[in-house]
Amino acid sequence: MPKLDSQLVDYFEYRIRQSVHYEAAARWGRGYACYLIASALAALSLPAVVDAHPGGLAADGCHNDRKNGRRHCHRASGGSVSSEDRPQRLTDQSRAFSDCTAVRAAGAATVRRGDPGYGQHLDRDNDGIGCE
Repeated sequence: MPKLDSQLVDYFEYRIRQSVHYEAAARWGRGYACYLIASALAALSLPAVVDAHPGGLAADGCHNDRKNGRRHCHRASGGSVSSEDRPQRLTDQSRAFSDCTAVRAAGAATVRRGDPGYGQHLDRDNDGIGCE
Protein backbone atom coordinates (compact mmCIF):
# COMPACT_ATOMS: atom_id res chain seq x y z
CA MET A 1 0.00 0.00 0.00
CA PRO A 2 1.50 3.32 -1.00
CA LYS A 3 2.23 5.93 1.64
CA LEU A 4 0.01 9.02 1.44
CA ASP A 5 1.43 12.45 1.85
CA SER A 6 0.38 14.00 5.17
CA GLN A 7 -0.77 17.18 3.42
CA LEU A 8 -3.04 15.13 1.17
CA VAL A 9 -4.54 13.35 4.18
CA ASP A 10 -5.07 16.68 5.92
CA TYR A 11 -6.79 18.03 2.80
CA PHE A 12 -9.21 15.08 2.62
CA GLU A 13 -10.01 15.36 6.32
CA TYR A 14 -10.66 19.08 5.83
CA ARG A 15 -12.98 18.41 2.87
CA ILE A 16 -14.90 15.75 4.77
CA ARG A 17 -15.42 18.08 7.72
CA GLN A 18 -16.62 20.85 5.41
CA SER A 19 -19.14 18.67 3.62
CA VAL A 20 -22.84 19.06 4.28
CA HIS A 21 -23.19 15.43 5.22
CA TYR A 22 -20.60 15.69 7.96
CA GLU A 23 -22.37 18.68 9.53
CA ALA A 24 -25.73 16.94 9.30
CA ALA A 25 -24.30 13.81 10.88
CA ALA A 26 -22.70 15.84 13.65
CA ARG A 27 -25.97 17.66 14.35
CA TRP A 28 -27.91 14.39 14.28
CA GLY A 29 -25.40 12.86 16.67
CA ARG A 30 -25.81 15.71 19.17
CA GLY A 31 -29.59 15.57 18.85
CA TYR A 32 -29.61 11.82 19.28
CA ALA A 33 -27.43 12.09 22.37
CA CYS A 34 -29.82 14.66 23.85
CA TYR A 35 -32.74 12.39 23.00
CA LEU A 36 -31.06 9.45 24.74
CA ILE A 37 -30.32 11.50 27.85
CA ALA A 38 -33.88 12.85 28.00
CA SER A 39 -35.30 9.34 27.55
CA ALA A 40 -33.08 7.96 30.30
CA LEU A 41 -34.14 10.70 32.70
CA ALA A 42 -37.80 10.09 31.90
CA ALA A 43 -37.37 6.36 32.42
CA LEU A 44 -35.69 6.92 35.77
CA SER A 45 -38.59 9.05 36.97
CA LEU A 46 -41.20 6.38 36.12
CA PRO A 47 -40.52 3.93 38.98
CA ALA A 48 -41.58 6.56 41.50
CA VAL A 49 -44.91 6.91 39.70
CA VAL A 50 -45.40 3.18 39.16
CA ASP A 51 -44.64 2.27 42.78
CA ALA A 52 -47.06 4.84 44.16
CA HIS A 53 -50.17 3.62 45.95
CA PRO A 54 -53.00 3.30 43.45
CA GLY A 55 -55.95 4.26 45.48
CA GLY A 56 -58.06 6.77 47.20
CA LEU A 57 -57.79 6.99 50.93
CA ALA A 58 -60.63 7.92 53.20
CA ALA A 59 -60.46 11.05 55.35
CA ASP A 60 -58.82 9.04 58.13
CA GLY A 61 -56.02 7.88 55.78
CA CYS A 62 -57.29 4.29 55.55
CA HIS A 63 -58.82 2.11 52.87
CA ASN A 64 -59.99 -1.45 52.30
CA ASP A 65 -57.28 -3.85 51.20
CA ARG A 66 -58.95 -6.12 48.64
CA LYS A 67 -56.12 -8.67 48.69
CA ASN A 68 -56.32 -9.32 52.42
CA GLY A 69 -59.95 -8.37 52.95
CA ARG A 70 -59.05 -5.99 55.77
CA ARG A 71 -58.84 -2.25 56.28
CA HIS A 72 -55.40 -0.67 56.67
CA CYS A 73 -54.02 2.83 57.09
CA HIS A 74 -51.13 4.70 55.51
CA ARG A 75 -51.01 7.74 57.75
CA ALA A 76 -52.10 8.53 61.26
CA SER A 77 -55.62 9.79 61.56
CA GLY A 78 -56.33 13.23 62.91
CA GLY A 79 -59.26 12.14 65.06
CA SER A 80 -60.46 9.02 66.67
CA VAL A 81 -61.25 6.05 64.48
CA SER A 82 -64.73 4.66 64.90
CA SER A 83 -65.06 1.31 66.57
CA GLU A 84 -66.70 -0.07 63.42
CA ASP A 85 -63.37 0.12 61.59
CA ARG A 86 -61.47 -1.80 64.25
CA PRO A 87 -61.76 -5.57 64.66
CA GLN A 88 -63.80 -6.79 67.58
CA ARG A 89 -61.52 -8.08 70.31
CA LEU A 90 -64.03 -9.58 72.71
CA THR A 91 -67.23 -11.41 71.93
CA ASP A 92 -68.96 -10.22 75.11
CA GLN A 93 -69.15 -6.41 74.91
CA SER A 94 -70.10 -5.99 78.55
CA ARG A 95 -66.81 -7.49 79.71
CA ALA A 96 -63.62 -5.40 79.98
CA PHE A 97 -60.09 -6.72 79.88
CA SER A 98 -58.75 -7.45 83.34
CA ASP A 99 -55.44 -5.65 82.77
CA CYS A 100 -53.11 -4.40 80.03
CA THR A 101 -51.39 -7.77 79.78
CA ALA A 102 -54.69 -9.27 78.67
CA VAL A 103 -55.11 -6.46 76.12
CA ARG A 104 -51.70 -7.20 74.60
CA ALA A 105 -52.36 -10.94 74.65
CA ALA A 106 -55.48 -10.26 72.55
CA GLY A 107 -53.26 -8.59 69.94
CA ALA A 108 -53.86 -4.93 70.74
CA ALA A 109 -51.50 -2.29 72.06
CA THR A 110 -54.23 0.05 73.30
CA VAL A 111 -57.98 0.00 73.88
CA ARG A 112 -60.13 3.07 73.18
CA ARG A 113 -63.24 4.19 75.00
CA GLY A 114 -66.23 2.63 73.23
CA ASP A 115 -64.27 -0.42 72.11
CA PRO A 116 -65.21 -3.85 73.37
CA GLY A 117 -62.90 -4.64 76.27
CA TYR A 118 -62.36 -1.04 77.36
CA GLY A 119 -62.58 -0.39 81.06
CA GLN A 120 -62.01 2.76 83.12
CA HIS A 121 -59.41 0.89 85.18
CA LEU A 122 -57.27 0.53 82.02
CA ASP A 123 -57.25 4.30 81.38
CA ARG A 124 -55.14 5.95 84.09
CA ASP A 125 -55.13 9.49 82.66
CA ASN A 126 -58.79 9.37 81.53
CA ASP A 127 -58.05 10.43 77.94
CA GLY A 128 -60.11 7.64 76.38
CA ILE A 129 -57.14 5.43 75.50
CA GLY A 130 -56.35 2.56 77.82
CA CYS A 131 -53.02 0.76 78.21
CA GLU A 132 -50.88 3.47 76.67
